[in-house]
Amino acid sequence: MNTSQSQNKFSHSHDADTLGIVADLRSVKGRMLVQEILKQTNDPEFRNLISMADTLNKRYIIAAGSFNGRGILSVLCDDEQTLIAACQNINIRMDEIGSSTTAWLISPNNCAILLKEALAQSTKKGKK
Repeated sequence: MNTSQSQNKFSHSHDADTLGIVADLRSVKGRMLVQEILKQTNDPEFRNLISMADTLNKRYIIAAGSFNGRGILSVLCDDEQTLIAACQNINIRMDEIGSSTTAWLISPNNCAILLKEALAQSTKKGKK
């Protein structure tokens, strides 16, 4: 799994077959990341997800998939525990559908910490 902090433009590893996004929409950097991904992918489902997040005033957006208009897994939430659980579930689902590598784009820094916590918890559960 690749994780990276994003600036205005994003690029993900060509080794990755899936793009994952974790962003805090109340953060300027998080909002910029989401808008840049939408601009570059023009994915209609992601556009609808952003609109829904704005309408419901949700803080976090978590999404993963190919961003090619054929469906993405996504969660909108306000709290960190739900964000962690969503990241775990999306990561498990990406494995189930055969995604070998997900390149995660994350903004701002607190989202990176939460994603790492979620992935660490997933690893611990898998070893039991």
